[in-house]
Amino acid sequence: MTSEVTVMQEQNGVIQIEVLVRGNKTPCVTDLDIYHISEGKLLPVWQIYLKDGHRASCINKFTYPNVPSHYSLVRNPRPLKAAEEYEVSVSGPGFIGGNQFTRIKLPPKTP
Repeated sequence: MTSEVTVMQEQNGVIQIEVLVRGNKTPCVTDLDIYHISEGKLLPVWQIYLKDGHRASCINKFTYPNVPSHYSLVRNPRPLKAAEEYEVSVSGPGFIGGNQFTRIKLPPKTP
């Protein structure tokens, strides 16, 4: 089954990812990956997965680059670059999904 993956970027640059599956308000996301799309290649930026034995604790809402409890990080996340394209890929029991987004350019920091 395919999921609906929504990527929201707040004005301060925070990235929120939410996964919905028809008929399931809070699907269990076991794997979430963000890839940088560069010259037709997908380069890993952020990869997390649900630890074994924690199925009851899985969630469907994530904030990049925070690692929720009961999830593990594959490698340290890389910063997302403004105006660059990225792909989010998710999977869980009985579903997969994804979405692409372009990182917004953040306003300059004021002193």
